[in-house]
Amino acid sequence: MEDAREVLSRLVTQRNILETGGGVGRGRYYRLSRPAYQMLVGSLRYHVDSRLADQNAKARILAALAEGPLANAELREITQLSRNQCFKLMAELRTSGEIEMRGSKRWARWHLCARA
Repeated sequence: MEDAREVLSRLVTQRNILETGGGVGRGRYYRLSRPAYQMLVGSLRYHVDSRLADQNAKARILAALAEGPLANAELREITQLSRNQCFKLMAELRTSGEIEMRGSKRWARWHLCARA
């Protein structure tokens, strides 16, 4: 039986159906490539439950931050959210005490909060 990573890799490189995003390891994710999406336009009805999408983005952020601190631009790349959407999500995670900002301006990085 083929390993899932091999199948995903083949869908990226040989078939051009998927493209990768995020970092490496647990921060990596896959999404439908633009050519594959364009072939399916009209034959699919796409619906995203915004609550599930937010929970998914939060889970990706927390998993990526477990690997180390990240800048805002890196988080937007991982989540594929706009600047304002990412800001709102990070504010929610900060308010819940899960993450914190250290540094300022171009050196600002998000970190997981230490668990007591």
